[in-house]
Amino acid sequence: MQKLSYALAAVCLACTQTEQPEEKAAAASADSGAAALAVVRVQPDDFLDPAWFTVPRLDTFRVVYRTGEDGGFNLGTEKLRKLTPAQEGRYLQLRPRPATEQLQAPYYFYSLQENTPARQEITVLHDDGEYLFQLLRLVYNTNHQLVGQQVVAHFAADGGGISEAYGQFATPALFQITTLQTAVGAEDSVSVTTEIDSIVTFFTVAHDKFRQASQRTYQRTKTESLQK
Repeated sequence: MQKLSYALAAVCLACTQTEQPEEKAAAASADSGAAALAVVRVQPDDFLDPAWFTVPRLDTFRVVYRTGEDGGFNLGTEKLRKLTPAQEGRYLQLRPRPATEQLQAPYYFYSLQENTPARQEITVLHDDGEYLFQLLRLVYNTNHQLVGQQVVAHFAADGGGISEAYGQFATPALFQITTLQTAVGAEDSVSVTTEIDSIVTFFTVAHDKFRQASQRTYQRTKTESLQK
């Protein structure tokens, strides 16, 4: 009798430890449903199209340009996609501009920095129609509202002077932008002297808002020989 009691107890224990096929299927279905829901939650919506952006994600913000054989500058804007008037309203969230201004001073999609349902970050390049190109960092919240806007780089050429600024995050809460202003000071048949002013500005960053914290200015002179 005692052996029979032990056998019955073992059988009952096995029954309690074994899941029924229906229970396994239900658990598997719940797990797969949760996984599918998780995938859906991290998928970006159609607010931004990655195909609009031709520049890879930037770690250092800089307006890239090349010097042509004629001495001019090529910023490769022919390869960038212009924002339409409707897109200017949607992504820059500013008042409509006159058609002539949109034509002479266009905005271009530049880089896609982040694209999630909770946060979107892009850069756009703005041509002022004369000599200045500015790279703007735009940040949106979960409702696609513009919550952060900052010029993070620029390039300008006017006469014999060039101004170039590039920026980077020293830390997630500290942004550094360095501006170089170059001008020809003196030139003769032997050499050319260039005056270079550097301005390094630090911004504290909180909730995608920039606030200037400090600024330092440097000056130097560079002389290059014209003889090769």
